Amino acid sequence: MESASGIFYALIARDRETVLVETINAAGNFPQVTRTLLPKLERGVKQSLRYGEYSFFYRDEGRFTFLCLAEAGFPSRAAFVLLEEMRVEFSKLPPQLTEGIDYSLNSKLGNFLRERSVALSGSERSITNAKRELGDVQEIMVQNIDKLLAREERIELLVKKTHSMNIISSNIKRNADQVREAERIKNIKKAGIIALVIAILMVFIISKRSD
Repeated sequence: MESASGIFYALIARDRETVLVETINAAGNFPQVTRTLLPKLERGVKQSLRYGEYSFFYRDEGRFTFLCLAEAGFPSRAAFVLLEEMRVEFSKLPPQLTEGIDYSLNSKLGNFLRERSVALSGSERSITNAKRELGDVQEIMVQNIDKLLAREERIELLVKKTHSMNIISSNIKRNADQVREAERIKNIKKAGIIALVIAILMVFIISKRSD
């Protein structure tokens, strides 16, 4: 039996544009391609999307989209088990955390996505269990990329497998830096607003005393 290829990318996005958490264990341009795809995905469905030699699997739940990427031969049912596990784990978070900025949930859910992706990809037993778990689910619709993207939007999906942790580490560092910078800007804006309110109040009090 031909061995299944693993899941090498997974994410949870809000409103088709904010990537709250992602995990990456390969190099390539697929995060950028995914950003192009997200706004065009059908709402309220579970689907697999063939993109050349790879397949995107996604589950749309209104404002939130759960997505993973694997080589085309990977069992779709195992992929959808991962998406369901992602959905359940995400649902445990306080609502305010789900309204964060890009990569704001990497520290909370990044390891979970990575570990479950590896577990569901790593053994025939895991895949068999995944098939059994979703045994009564109807066949997921397979959509072709040609129907989703205009010709000028389609670019070759490049993936380079790697066993090095450098890529994962660099992406985590990049995401953490982005989160810190966004938080710093937010705090500066808050401080500016507070200072402005205080200044207005002082002017008002001084003018009252002058009267």
